[in-house]
Amino acid sequence: MLTQTMLLLLLPLINSVAAGDARSSDEQGARWRALLGSPKQGDRDRAATKMRRLFQPTHKQTCHNKLLWVQPGISITEVEEGLARLGIDTTKQTVGACGSGWCSRGYRVDECYVLRVRFETPSGVVISSEIQEELEYIWVYPPKGYSGKWVVYFVNGFKSHEINYKDGKYLGQFLNYYPNGQLAYRQLYSQAGIEGEEVGFFQSGRINYRAYHRRGRNVGKWVWYDEEGKIKNEQNYPDQD
Repeated sequence: MLTQTMLLLLLPLINSVAAGDARSSDEQGARWRALLGSPKQGDRDRAATKMRRLFQPTHKQTCHNKLLWVQPGISITEVEEGLARLGIDTTKQTVGACGSGWCSRGYRVDECYVLRVRFETPSGVVISSEIQEELEYIWVYPPKGYSGKWVVYFVNGFKSHEINYKDGKYLGQFLNYYPNGQLAYRQLYSQAGIEGEEVGFFQSGRINYRAYHRRGRNVGKWVWYDEEGKIKNEQNYPDQD
């Protein structure tokens, strides 16, 4: 039976082993994460299987705490300089937008979160900021002239896109997913372009919208729904050859 004195003597060793295990797990995660960017489908598939077990998401509060200084009134230049000091690459912005007298930009803070900043134009004064959960995916381009199924993944190991190619062009199903594995939307492609019905889904699996295409053009009635299945909006496109 271990005495209290023996436990105290063993405690540093136990902590050292635990720290070593944590470092080993982190190193494994980094190695498998890097393979998600492999040009070989088999490597990506194996890495995804591992990452579904190893991935540990960051906490939003941790992200929030290091960005408390991003407040209305400072300039967008000050935001980007501050992010750069934190090691955040401000040249790799996510999709932004502009309106009358304002613009917005998104900056990837880590694998899980994006900082979105809205600012006045042309002054550049920040109006608002928000940290949004947006899991990163690793896009890999297929080889030139590729034919077959091409799958890329989120950093947590779940599919982000599953695309069928023929001679380097989309042909067949184009599937896009949410980070939890739920299908986000489904499209179909013919040799003439996007074709037939497109269906979008909420993360719950309920239908978000239905749209239609013919030989790469928008046609027919497009319908958007709320989570309860009620129609929110409709738009008609001319069905012309």
